[in-house]
Amino acid sequence: MKTSTDKIYKDYEINTGRFNNLSYYPKIVDRIIDQITNLLDHHSRITVLRIDPKYPELPGMTIMQKNHALSTFIDKVKKQLLLSKWGSKKQVAHGWVLEKGESGSTHHHLFFAFETSFRSLGSFNPQNPTGFWKFLAECARETFNGSLHFVSSDTVNRNSPSEIKSCIKHLSYFAKTRTKDFGTNEAHKRFSFSQIKPPEYTPTQKALKNAAQQAPEATPNHPTGITQKIDYTMPQTV
Repeated sequence: MKTSTDKIYKDYEINTGRFNNLSYYPKIVDRIIDQITNLLDHHSRITVLRIDPKYPELPGMTIMQKNHALSTFIDKVKKQLLLSKWGSKKQVAHGWVLEKGESGSTHHHLFFAFETSFRSLGSFNPQNPTGFWKFLAECARETFNGSLHFVSSDTVNRNSPSEIKSCIKHLSYFAKTRTKDFGTNEAHKRFSFSQIKPPEYTPTQKALKNAAQQAPEATPNHPTGITQKIDYTMPQTV
């Protein structure tokens, strides 16, 4: 895939390291931008969770098995978020990337994004999580007998460009080329993202459409009920 070291990509600042010299995959950044901005077109405020799954060191556990376990975990989380106690969230964005460390072991980085609700998600305490965080930890144990490293929980408002850009920069870490293992002709996926589509009309487009529908119709210049008849067979004076 194409790589870049440009610090600014599509008006978004990218995490290119302390010295701004680390390369990244624009294709992955595109997917991040699409899912975050599409979700914000549906909801004015979203919560973005970053977590890193930790798998048990099982001999012979393949990358495809890890990917499958992660997909199962994601499906369980999305089903849980449909419940009323978490706000019946029907639209949940997610994205993950697979990386290989210097030791040769593989790991995932994962994020979820969904509409922010007034209901608390619980305590963001890695040692003793509560609420939704507790569910995530329990789901990881049940799904792949592993644990989670809770990285961050952020709220992003649609009307705050600075929050949106900060979120994209934070998630652009997923796109770094270092520790990625592309081009090996293996069948397993290296990254995957949800496919949330934008609404038929974005909030701005909806506002413009409503304004156009509410605008009064243009009235003719001549009095109501009187039409101006022009005989085009006669010469007209100017």
